[in-house]
Amino acid sequence: MIENLITIRGGAYSDVKKALKQWIALYSKDLEDGLAFQVYKKGRGNHIIQADKRLDNERFFYLVNYMHYPEGIEYKIDIQGFTIGKGKNILKDENLLVYISSKDKAGDNVFVTTETGQSFKVDFGGGISKATESTIFNIPDNLTFENAEVFTVDKKFATHERQLEQEGHIKKRFKRVSIITLGLLLVSLVLLFYAKEVFVQFNLILGIMLGVWFFSDYKMLQSIRYYIYSLFVALIFLLYGIFAKGELSNNVDLIELGVLFPISLLIVQRPARLIFKSILKREPVVDKPVPTFWDGVYTLLLFLSFVLLPAFIIDYIR
Repeated sequence: MIENLITIRGGAYSDVKKALKQWIALYSKDLEDGLAFQVYKKGRGNHIIQADKRLDNERFFYLVNYMHYPEGIEYKIDIQGFTIGKGKNILKDENLLVYISSKDKAGDNVFVTTETGQSFKVDFGGGISKATESTIFNIPDNLTFENAEVFTVDKKFATHERQLEQEGHIKKRFKRVSIITLGLLLVSLVLLFYAKEVFVQFNLILGIMLGVWFFSDYKMLQSIRYYIYSLFVALIFLLYGIFAKGELSNNVDLIELGVLFPISLLIVQRPARLIFKSILKREPVVDKPVPTFWDGVYTLLLFLSFVLLPAFIIDYIR
């Protein structure tokens, strides 16, 4: 029985290769380093992928599904996968034909037919259920394996590529938000001289917005470069608040101006992140829901630094 083989009818060869490379990059963290995927072109519109036989059923099912629904690639193909059941479930040791049902609209599953004619639906939540539809189990003949292009899992390279991609997204995001912040700061400056009665409220909201940006964009602050950039923005905003305070006749403190919120969060974030990394050997995550108890503690600490620390700073200054 052939194992971890995929046949594809339709689609351009370049698109098939592109989809495979995207899948390898997407799952490289979960794949064994050095796994090889051989791609063969068998005439016009006929392609073969021989995935590494060490690939488990779950990842093979993901691969078949992704090749049918690749991100950013539009083609119409008929795809079939052939493998042997390896997991501790009803498919164990069965010869399997894996396919995508044209009637299924969920998109997050595959269908399998065994050599003995049994049909199952495998969803990516881990469930395996009997399927009412089936297809004929038929191993393709006249398979030729010549002039293969080989794509190999390289975790180090994939990690570097992900970092570059993430850095690019952060750069665009930082530039966009910085331009917006500069525009709002100019509006604030106009209000300082011509509409003092609304200036304080406007600047308070601006400071809260900057703090929320730093709080939510935790991946940006994992980059030392963008942490320094963010610190520079927060310091400029703080100095602007000190200047504005001198221009106001009424007794307004820096908390009311909102300028302490961004800087107080950044003061706490970096040492807290470094301590988290040294203990848990990974980056903290600030998402909902938080993945672990310690990520929750870290998130709460940042929130408190944003909300409470400015008051302690003011008391210290006084």
